[in-house]
Amino acid sequence: MSNLIVGLDLGTTKVCACAGRKTKEREIEVVGVGIASCSGLHHGIVSNVNTTVSAIELAMSKVELVVGQSIKGVVVGMSGKSAKGVSSPGVVTISKGREITRQDVNRVIETAKAISLPGGTEILHTLPQGYKLDGQSGIEDPTGMCGIKLECDVYIVTASQTVIKNLIRCVEKSGFEPTGSPVLGLLAASHSVLSLDEKNLGVVLIDIGGDTTDMGIFIDGNLHYTFSLPVGGDHITTDISVGLRTSFIDAEKIKISAGCCLASLVEEGKEVDVASLGDGKLQSFPRYAIAGIIEERMEEIFLLLKEEMKGFKGLKTGVVLTGGGALLAGTVELGQQVFNMPTRIGKPMNLTGLSEAVDSPVYAVATGLLVYGIQNQARHIPANPFSKIRKGMKNFFSDLFE
Repeated sequence: MSNLIVGLDLGTTKVCACAGRKTKEREIEVVGVGIASCSGLHHGIVSNVNTTVSAIELAMSKVELVVGQSIKGVVVGMSGKSAKGVSSPGVVTISKGREITRQDVNRVIETAKAISLPGGTEILHTLPQGYKLDGQSGIEDPTGMCGIKLECDVYIVTASQTVIKNLIRCVEKSGFEPTGSPVLGLLAASHSVLSLDEKNLGVVLIDIGGDTTDMGIFIDGNLHYTFSLPVGGDHITTDISVGLRTSFIDAEKIKISAGCCLASLVEEGKEVDVASLGDGKLQSFPRYAIAGIIEERMEEIFLLLKEEMKGFKGLKTGVVLTGGGALLAGTVELGQQVFNMPTRIGKPMNLTGLSEAVDSPVYAVATGLLVYGIQNQARHIPANPFSKIRKGMKNFFSDLFE
């Protein structure tokens, strides 16, 4: 298969891989999917190289088996506390009477990037949030316009160089090659589970992972804020384990099979048999009591995220929940109750091929990396070389007389 793109989501509890391509009908077709459990990362940071490598190899082998060919390049996703974002303004002047070119737009973005970074960090993404021309705001793309003062607000996402290097090292040790720098998981997921209308009108995307919960706020079509909370689904499992005095493994099974985020949704009288820690003796617990344990932790997570949302107005389309934690019954209802906004589960959209295989919030980042990779590939298709020469000469002479 030609032009195959593979998204590789490296999570705390799992590694997800999704292969696809753009069809002649300009649709994105999923042609291969692979998933493997993983315990080699914590809070988005590699804690065990060998464990992570094994998980990548297993997930990718499943993809290669389905697509029937070897794969080399992958678009790698990253998340967790290492990735941070900061808003930065940029400004340039344009010579009077001259049209603004793409080169000018690039220049204003570069001035915004001229910030002092913490030691040992590097820029992952430079995301324009909007432009101003001679004080006039609300400009999506100033190319072709006339003006003197061009400004741009840019959201810059950075991450630890050490974290990035170790993620890349794991991918390379698995026999694959990252295509560029890692992509912020939330940004990738937004390409898969959010509509353009949601991003334009204002939406909060929440990815509930194993040991982190990541949040991104999108306004006017662009990412404006990110936040990572070092609490996730594994903490809920631990709460169940402690509360019911059972093993972590059994607590995880109970969470998946009988868990609910809102005790009021659970019918009274229903009980769950739980194996006691140590002797394995079965004990019965009311299902609503288990839901109460889950609700307490999930409500805490949502309240902490709600605090981070303060100051952002106009989030008209509400909250979209994704990631493995979003699979818990009652997450939507609890989200509506805590955030006081419309809340829905975010599943991959607008895909063909093996779309049913990825019809779950678990695949939000992996499919988003696939979409991101395809869109990025399209941006780098070389133009007519003679057209480039003409544009280059035009810009050269324009700059001479600025």
